[in-house]
Amino acid sequence: MSKDKPGISHNFAILSAGQMISRILAFAVTIQMTRVLLPDEYGAIVFAMTVLAYVGITVDFGFDAWGPLEVARGITPIQTIVKTVVSLRLLMLIPALVVLGVATYFMPLPDLTKTIILISGATMLPSALDLNWVFLGSKSMVPAIVSDCLCQALMAAGVFLFIRQPSDVIYVPILTLATRAIAVSYLLVTYVRTYGMLRVGWEPETMKKFVSGSLPLVGSAMVGRIIENFDILLLGLWVGSEATGLYGASFRIVWMLILITVAYYTALRPTLAQAYVQGFHTIEDLINRVMRISSAIAVGAAVGGIMVSEPLVVFLYGKAYLPAVPALQILLALFGVHMISRTYRVLLISFNRQGNDLRIMSLAALLNVGLNILVIKQYGMVGAALANLVCEVLILVLDYISAQKFVGRVPLGRYLWKPAIAAGFMIPVIQFAHNTHLIIQIILGGGVYVALVVLLKAVTIDDAKAIFSKKKKKAKTAEKEELATATGRS
Repeated sequence: MSKDKPGISHNFAILSAGQMISRILAFAVTIQMTRVLLPDEYGAIVFAMTVLAYVGITVDFGFDAWGPLEVARGITPIQTIVKTVVSLRLLMLIPALVVLGVATYFMPLPDLTKTIILISGATMLPSALDLNWVFLGSKSMVPAIVSDCLCQALMAAGVFLFIRQPSDVIYVPILTLATRAIAVSYLLVTYVRTYGMLRVGWEPETMKKFVSGSLPLVGSAMVGRIIENFDILLLGLWVGSEATGLYGASFRIVWMLILITVAYYTALRPTLAQAYVQGFHTIEDLINRVMRISSAIAVGAAVGGIMVSEPLVVFLYGKAYLPAVPALQILLALFGVHMISRTYRVLLISFNRQGNDLRIMSLAALLNVGLNILVIKQYGMVGAALANLVCEVLILVLDYISAQKFVGRVPLGRYLWKPAIAAGFMIPVIQFAHNTHLIIQIILGGGVYVALVVLLKAVTIDDAKAIFSKKKKKAKTAEKEELATATGRS
């Protein structure tokens, strides 16, 4: 590792902090839009972004995930990689736009939603020129983070300035296009200053190598999209924009909670990657502590969130979004399952079992499609939330079985009963305070829950200290191991 480059742990810290800032800004945009737009107009935005997410896979073609790995390997010059990737993306842009236009024309949607989809489709051009992956692969995290935060900050400013009434919904995709173009332009200028002029063109052998390397990631991306938002597609097509807006707003709350999971496990990955070399026994005590903390967060957030879901929706979005409460409560239960299952999933990936992980996620995606087709027409967004919850439970069960078989014994039920008892005492406290402000309900209920979790020793202060000291003690070694294994993991 060169001396002038920051270490892996340092880069992860910068990346996590930047992503957190970016996501908070994005959530602020969501709150403002839902408060100004009615569920019907907001649903049109949610549906358009979902359609674009699927078509956009064609333009991305797995390069956002694969590109940083190829840059980090250092085998092919960066200029050659960029020239080939940008050329391929621009080439794929043409069929992507055609597919988007034809699909939009034939979908049974209101004219406003179709217009928003087509304007949003223009963002695929700056996406094709996006060089964020170059800076991530070269360990230059600052340009990547500045670009992301700049895009979200400009979007937030635009939404607060120009979205004042429901009829202003048409400005949302225009703002998205403009802010995306500015952020990508910043990266292009930074790239030119660092590596020279951006060129277009390719060599047959280089193209073949890049396509074969990224093609499997296209499949993984599609599986991920299906699990994340296939339900939104069906809601928009079969139920309508209003249900899509309500469901999208409820999912945004859970999405913010999932950021906790992402940051939590990102911080642990260097240590887990090291254990792949040294053996599971070296982290067994750490993993048990992680499971205790994960279980406590999962149960507390799910149960407490369900209890305050109605005032939370009113506080964030307003009374127009109250019909989203039942779906939100189911999705909060989903978050609890998600928080626990990701311990096993990260273990599988860290121990080079990506194949098992892909098979599990593919099976969950198939189940997701089938269940959503069966339930959405009759049960709407509540059916969609239930289908997602069932899929998340399946992922937990299969991840648990695979981890026990291929990694090591990591208990599950042992760490759930104490947080469940604590949650049982939290429920009447929140019910007693239901006429008070949301913040007071959270403080009282959360305070009782945390106190009981500590008293019951479901989680101890030593657990947190042990995880911190473990990472600190092995920081330099883990950094080397993570650098060695980073090119083999997505």
